[in-house]
Amino acid sequence: MKPVREFTLEEHDGPYERWPLRTRVLRGGRPTGAEVPGHSLLHQFELAGPRYLLVVDWDCPFEEETSVVLLDPALRVLSVKRFGAPWGSFLLRDATVVDERTLDLDFGPQDVQRVTVRERRPWWIGPLLRAERLRPGD
Repeated sequence: MKPVREFTLEEHDGPYERWPLRTRVLRGGRPTGAEVPGHSLLHQFELAGPRYLLVVDWDCPFEEETSVVLLDPALRVLSVKRFGAPWGSFLLRDATVVDERTLDLDFGPQDVQRVTVRERRPWWIGPLLRAERLRPGD
């Protein structure tokens, strides 16, 4: 997994309350057809395949939710993993690449989430993005 700078998100005008819940992903300033939950692109990575992993949030102190989005080579959304809860803070502090398919998301000293990208999945096993909370000291 390597960091890239290929993508941006469409900018919104007007009052924040009227912004859409999904934002178009741009590559080189051109629409890709993909839309992601959120308004701010925090991190982006290229995986083998090539597939892409985008980390986005709502860019709002009252909407502290972070989403990880997996895109296929045609830039279609394959899987989304959301981190957020009412009355809980999921404001991302940092993202650390662990290996080719694993990313640690730091939401604070007591909440680090490890996101693993599965290579493939039969439909009955679950999503392509798997998350597990790491205990302090892991």
